[in-house]
Amino acid sequence: MKNLILLTLLGTSLTFANQTVETNTEKEFSSYLSAVVDSVEDARKDALEALDEMVKKVDLARADNPAQEDSISTQIVETHAISEIAKNTADVEIAKAKAIAKISRAIDDIDQAKPELRQSVENDSLAIIIKAVASVEIAKAKASKAIVKATQRVEISKTAPQKTIEHEKESLIIAKNIAAVQIAQSVADVEVARSESFIDIARSSMADITPSLSEEDQIKFEEMKAKATANISSYLAQIEVLKAEVLTKIATEVAKVEIAETGMAKK
Repeated sequence: MKNLILLTLLGTSLTFANQTVETNTEKEFSSYLSAVVDSVEDARKDALEALDEMVKKVDLARADNPAQEDSISTQIVETHAISEIAKNTADVEIAKAKAIAKISRAIDDIDQAKPELRQSVENDSLAIIIKAVASVEIAKAKASKAIVKATQRVEISKTAPQKTIEHEKESLIIAKNIAAVQIAQSVADVEVARSESFIDIARSSMADITPSLSEEDQIKFEEMKAKATANISSYLAQIEVLKAEVLTKIATEVAKVEIAETGMAKK
């Protein structure tokens, strides 16, 4: 049931919030919800204005200079834009993961509330749920604005006079490597956020439950913890080995440059 509620809440935007404002008679609560709705609408408006601005600027740039074949400079801008899009998409997924955890806790608080405190807990939980849903919508709007701006930079670069870039091939490789690192970091950030969300949900759901494990289950649990600890230590060791290998390669490249520079200075 909880999963159904979570999916429904995150798929409804703020229609839910508007309905709550209409049905709740408490002025303070209604005012709070109205403020949340306004913050989302402001973010959406900001994103739409950015889109309008992009269309105007790109149209103007194309009118002055027709789009050309992708130059190296445009490819570099495009590579950076791709990493920016990946980061902003990740920000939305992270916001979703955090929102799901907050909503889950709020629902559990209602389920676990004492009868005499239930109404107060419901009001507090509802406010948390609304704010969590709003945070996702705001993240979406901010991501849309950032993606629009990244797209604008790419489109305008296509119409700009070609720039002379020294070592074009190497510059593009560096740009792609930087983008690859940022994309990998974005993916990792999302996975970490989701894992933290799952852990938070599990802890919240089990808050009032004190399971009495059988001796057999306890042994299995300890074995699972031991295996997890061993795996984690292996992963950390792999990271350190990889870091050492990469640092060695970096040192080699730096040494090549230093030796070459010294040789040229002697000439």
